[in-house]
Amino acid sequence: DPARLESALDLYREAIAALELQIPMLGGSALTGSRMRARFLELYQELQDLLFETGRKREAFEAMERGRSQGFLALLAERDLDMGEDVPPELDREWRRLGAEYNAAYEELESLPGGSTDAQRLAAADKARAIQDRRTQLTAQIARVAPRLAALRGALSASRMEDVLKPGEMFLALDVASTRTLLYAFGPGKGDFSVH
Repeated sequence: DPARLESALDLYREAIAALELQIPMLGGSALTGSRMRARFLELYQELQDLLFETGRKREAFEAMERGRSQGFLALLAERDLDMGEDVPPELDREWRRLGAEYNAAYEELESLPGGSTDAQRLAAADKARAIQDRRTQLTAQIARVAPRLAALRGALSASRMEDVLKPGEMFLALDVASTRTLLYAFGPGKGDFSVH
């Protein structure tokens, strides 16, 4: 029934949007967000499958990429990576400083004794949240000066993939699930797209 499929697609999209909004607000270590992302990758897979079944192959690719990007962010969250020469050293140092401050603030929050007042807990949580807000602002600043690095943070859309490929180049994305395997192919010509 097409109406039920559309309803299911809407529910999956809403669930994923809610998940993506909640992860940055979780508090806790980067590992907490990483674990949550990993637990919900199946939602992206199911959305991809539904889109593929309804013939929306480009949207299915984008759902797959969105899930992969969440997995990649989970991996990055567990690492202290060098941002490279694209990012000015002062921004890189500030990024690392804020990361260390956030980890210390979160550890302070976690180590509050059981008899701590709500006000003490709220103050510690507010401190961690303020540091995270500064890091979010710094992320936007880094994205302005290092767009290639910022591009790593998001999923590839089908149209963006076509814009990035030069004539004669191809991009292949393999997605293996327990019940099927899909190979998405872009190129070699402008606008060429197929799924096998």
